[in-house]
Amino acid sequence: MSDWRALGGSLAPKPSFPRRRESSPPPPLRYNSPMSVAGEQSLRRRRSVDGVRARLGRFLERRGYAAVNTPIIEPTDLFLKKSGGELAAQMYSFTDPSGRRVSLRPEFTSSVALAFAEKRLPGPLPQRWRYAGPVFRRERGGEFEQLGG
Repeated sequence: MSDWRALGGSLAPKPSFPRRRESSPPPPLRYNSPMSVAGEQSLRRRRSVDGVRARLGRFLERRGYAAVNTPIIEPTDLFLKKSGGELAAQMYSFTDPSGRRVSLRPEFTSSVALAFAEKRLPGPLPQRWRYAGPVFRRERGGEFEQLGG
């Protein structure tokens, strides 16, 4: 006995209207909200900064500059000693959980000098260093990238 469904048989009446083809749903509407536009601009800017950072890094590396990484958060006194009160109004400073006064780095010079003074940058003199990364100042709208050697 063969299966009648396999032979195309059906007990249900055939519909008299044409069947609709299965189609994919319409694409979602794209709404360019200010946040999505800002996000795309931020991504383009980030890619541009990363490209400049890579090119400058290769340029300085070929000329003997060693990469230096410094902490983003350092004691506030470190930056005040270098620049006095001039930079103090522009820094993002706060008290950490242990009660120390710390700041987000507003520039690299003080951090690199401290690393050298603490002998974290060994080697014979003269030395050449390169740095790149975010720095934070109120005058520049918060966070910006600083590259140098």
